Amino acid sequence: MSVPERLSQYLDPNSIEVYLMAHEWEAKTRNRLFSTWCRPGQNDSSAFLFVPLSPGPADYEDRLRELVLGIAAVEERNIDAVVTNLRYATADLIRIGLVSPRVGPGELPIEDGRNLFDGARDLMLWAACAAVQPRASFGPRVPAAARDYLEGVRLGQTEKGSYVVTVISDVAPPEQQALVPDDDIQFDTPFERRVTSRLMESLSATQSAARLVVDEQADIAETFEAVVERGVSANLCAAIAKMAEEQAGSQVEVRMSWASSRPPVATELPPAVTFPPSSLPVLSDAHSALRQLGPFEDVVVEGYVIRLNRGKDEAAIGSIVIDGDARGERRNIHVELPDAQYHLAVEAHDDRYPVRVIGTLAKRGRYWVLSDPGQLRLEGKGPEE
Repeated sequence: MSVPERLSQYLDPNSIEVYLMAHEWEAKTRNRLFSTWCRPGQNDSSAFLFVPLSPGPADYEDRLRELVLGIAAVEERNIDAVVTNLRYATADLIRIGLVSPRVGPGELPIEDGRNLFDGARDLMLWAACAAVQPRASFGPRVPAAARDYLEGVRLGQTEKGSYVVTVISDVAPPEQQALVPDDDIQFDTPFERRVTSRLMESLSATQSAARLVVDEQADIAETFEAVVERGVSANLCAAIAKMAEEQAGSQVEVRMSWASSRPPVATELPPAVTFPPSSLPVLSDAHSALRQLGPFEDVVVEGYVIRLNRGKDEAAIGSIVIDGDARGERRNIHVELPDAQYHLAVEAHDDRYPVRVIGTLAKRGRYWVLSDPGQLRLEGKGPEE
C-alpha cells in the first residue's frame, strides 16, 4: 500500500495538529516552519514526528510522506485510513465495510456495490430521524432536520481491506452553532454528533437484539421492540440487511472514527459493530415486526372514552384513553387533545357517547398513541342535544 504522490492536495497542517492533539501525541516544539511531536512513554525514534507547517521548502512532500508513514507505524493503521483521518480531523468518519466471498481486494460486483452504497445512505438517514425522535418505523415524511443533515453528508474514497465505504459527517467545533432539529431548542451537542452517536448506539442495540434471537431463540418482535428507544427502527434493520442482500456468508462492519476536533462525550459507545452472516436474516424479520408498530397515518379510531387526565399546569392540553377499534383491532389508545376537544371528551365519558377521531397511530413503549388528531366527534349525540 503506497502513500499518495501529492499529499499536499489532501492534508492541511492545522488538521494534522488537531488530529495529533486528540490521539495521545504531545507537542514538543513549534515555529512557523514546523512542529515536533512525540508519544509520551515511548522513546524510540518511530514515536517522534516532524510536522511541516510551510509548503515552501523543497522537501515538503517528502516530510508529509514520512509523517504519514510514522503515524501508520505507531498507531498500527493502514495508510489509507491515516490519510483519511488526517484529512477529515474535523469530521466523524463512518467506515462501512462488506466482507463477502464475492468481494475482492478493493472491488465487488456492481449490483452488490449499489446495495452497499444505498444501504450506507439509508443508515445515515434513519439514524438522523432517530436522533430527532426514536420510532419503530419511519414513513415517507422525513423530519426537516434529518433531511438537512443528509444533504451535508459526503462520501470519501473507498478503502481497501474488504470493500469499505467512507461516510464523512462534519462536526461543528464547540464555539460554533450547529444544525439542530428545532430552532427553539439549543443543544450542547451539535446535531451532527447526535446523529453519529445515535447511529452507533442503535447499531450496537441491533447487534445485541439479533444475538439474543440467534443464540437464545428470543421472540423477534418483543426483543426488537424493547430497543426502539435506543434508535432501532424497521428502516435501520432493512438498511443493514440490504447491504448484504442475497449474499450467503456476508458480513457487515461499521467502524467509527470520531472527529479529532470534538471527542465524544458518551465514551460507552462502541467504536465498531459487526453483523455476522447469522444475524442478517434476523434483521429482515425484525423489519417486518417493527413495521407492525406504526406509525400508520389517517387511522380512524372509534370507541369510548375510558380515562381522562389533565394536570393542574396543563390547562391547554388534556390526555384521554379511548377503548376502541383501529385498523381492525381493539386497542386502548392514548390521545392528547386541546382544551375545547378535551371538554367534548369529558362529555363523551360522562354520558357514554361513542367517539370518532382520525390521526397517526403508533406504538410507543407499552402504549398505542394517536398523534396529530383531527376533530373529536361524538357519534351518539343528536343535533338537538
